[in-house]
Amino acid sequence: LTDQVIVKAPDIVKFNVEVTYYINRADEVQSISIQSGVAKAVNDYVIWQKSKLGRDINPDELISLIKKNGAKRVVIASPNFQVIAENNIAIAENVSVKLGGLEDE
Repeated sequence: LTDQVIVKAPDIVKFNVEVTYYINRADEVQSISIQSGVAKAVNDYVIWQKSKLGRDINPDELISLIKKNGAKRVVIASPNFQVIAENNIAIAENVSVKLGGLEDE
């Protein structure tokens, strides 16, 4: 009965996602499904990033998810790796995903 509990909302760290990805020319027939998979991967990353307090902003996770969905190469302009304090949460503000084109292996 003597405990006083104070609850505070986490501080928000905003970041942007700016990604360009490339598809292997040999996978051109599957390009529509790869594009759809990449869009889902980016959305999954945004959800994953904000699903836990103190989770560092890690672009390596984003690259991994995109490549698992068929991209040959990924160029991340943003975000950069950033350590997030345990009482903060990282939330994506602006998300931009571009297909850079087809590339030979």
